Amino acid sequence: MIFSLKYPLDIRACWDTNKNCSPIKMRIQTPHDPEYATCHYTHAWLRIMSDDFDLEEVTSLVKAEPTKTQKKGDLQSAARQRHYKKTGWWISSEGVVSSKDSRDHIDFILSKLGDSDDGFSVLHSRGYLIDLCIRWDSLSGHGGPTLSPIQMSRLAALDIEVWFDVYFHGDDFACEGEPLPPKPSNGEQDVTPNA
Repeated sequence: MIFSLKYPLDIRACWDTNKNCSPIKMRIQTPHDPEYATCHYTHAWLRIMSDDFDLEEVTSLVKAEPTKTQKKGDLQSAARQRHYKKTGWWISSEGVVSSKDSRDHIDFILSKLGDSDDGFSVLHSRGYLIDLCIRWDSLSGHGGPTLSPIQMSRLAALDIEVWFDVYFHGDDFACEGEPLPPKPSNGEQDVTPNA
C-alpha cells in the first residue's frame, strides 16, 4: 500500500506536553508540494544502531514497528559470506510515501513515534547511534530538502541528529546520454555517515 499525502499530516496533535492532543499552530514558510520540482527522488529513515541489542526491546521503547532490522552476526550477503557487524533497527518511508517533498517523509516517520520521549532517553543513555537520514536526489543540480520548524523541534526534543544523503543529477552533472540512476532499493547504511 502506498502512503500518499494530499495534505501534510498534522502529527503535531499529540506533541504538546499536557497530552490534550490539541494541534499546535505553525506558519508554513515554504509551501507544501508533493511534486517538489527540483527533486528526482527522496525518502527518509530513522536509524537506531549499536554493537548489539534486543530488537524487541527497542520496538517497545520506541512504541513503533520497524520496517527493517538486522542482527549482529546474521548473514548479510550469502554470495560474499558477509555478516552484519552491528545490530540495527529502522523505520523507512521508502516505498510507502510517494511524495517528493521530504517533509512528508519526515512526517510519516514522526507520526509513527507518538509518545516515545522516555524510550528515546533510555536508548540515548545507552549510547546507541540514533539519527534520521533524508536521501534527496536533485533533478537538475540545485534545490534541496526542506524541514519545517515543528519537525526540527520534535527531532530536537527526541535528541535525533539529522543528516542528508544528497545526489545531483541532470544536464550539468551527468555525462551526455547517461540516464538518471534508478531509485535505490535500500538507502539504509550500517555505518555512521562521514566515517
